[in-house]
Amino acid sequence: MSDLFLSLPPCPRAFPAYATYFRTSDVTPFVENGKINVYNGQGQRRSWGSPNVKSTFVVLTPTCAKVTVTGWHKHSPGPVGGEYYFCLIDGQWTRCLKSSKLVKAAIAEAEAAKEAAAITGHPFKAQANSQACGVCGYKHE
Repeated sequence: MSDLFLSLPPCPRAFPAYATYFRTSDVTPFVENGKINVYNGQGQRRSWGSPNVKSTFVVLTPTCAKVTVTGWHKHSPGPVGGEYYFCLIDGQWTRCLKSSKLVKAAIAEAEAAKEAAAITGHPFKAQANSQACGVCGYKHE
């Protein structure tokens, strides 16, 4: 599964330079041709500033990813965007709700790995004799 995940990186989409205003739906990540597409960029500068959007891609597990979108435009009282989750289901990326069982399990798994890493010092602490890591199973050098 991890090889399949690695073959499907996010594809940044250009932010329209002319966009003074945009809706959240205009910058929502989506799946196309087996890839998760996100928007990043900044529009033309104006007297009030410039519209912009930044998407952050976080791998929770090899089969689940989170995209956080933050954008600003002239009349946004706060950031525009949100958190979007994508899960690999039957070999295809699918947008899922945070409340779905797959996403909840991925978040719990990621938190458990994070806690284990804090306890063991993983991945910065070298494993003795290049043994398989107890956290991820990878042989760290």
